[in-house]
Amino acid sequence: MPYTQADVAAAIARANGQQLATIKVGGLNGFTASDLGPSRTVQTQGSSPYKKGTGHTFSHVATFGQGALDPKIKASATMASAIKSQWQDRRTAIAAATEMINSPQAQPGIASFLGGGPAPANPVWLKRIPLDDVYYGYEAGSTTPRLVETGSINFWIAGHSLFIYSCYPDGFIAGVKGLLDPTFDMRGLFD
Repeated sequence: MPYTQADVAAAIARANGQQLATIKVGGLNGFTASDLGPSRTVQTQGSSPYKKGTGHTFSHVATFGQGALDPKIKASATMASAIKSQWQDRRTAIAAATEMINSPQAQPGIASFLGGGPAPANPVWLKRIPLDDVYYGYEAGSTTPRLVETGSINFWIAGHSLFIYSCYPDGFIAGVKGLLDPTFDMRGLFD
């Protein structure tokens, strides 16, 4: 059964700021995702609201720090845009993550968690998954939106609940073609 955008949004929120080690131990000891949810804490590390090893998909979103009052989040957002590729907005991140988690490349990883055997020791980390839909994002350090060609996703499943730790664009369409919506009909511009 494919994951919906609502499933993926919940998986990103469930992992956001959550330490992977906590999820892994809970999942291996039989705790459910809902048991782990209330105990979730987000701790700061330097100027980042995320600590190493925590879910951070939304730090790969260009609108991450917009409206933030916390100076640590503002500083983290500024730093993230300089060094991380980013999706155009949260809606784009969720849609692209949904396409990636339902891709043929992700199915063996999902099956490794749900197949009845021991859970994998590490999260599934998939890179350069080709994307079929139209998504915009930003290369690290850029303010020019480009069409995204491929993406990466990092996930874990505990108690049949999906946790998406990271998801970001990792390949962009080069040149002028990467700046245009492929569905835009330019013929009308020259009539």
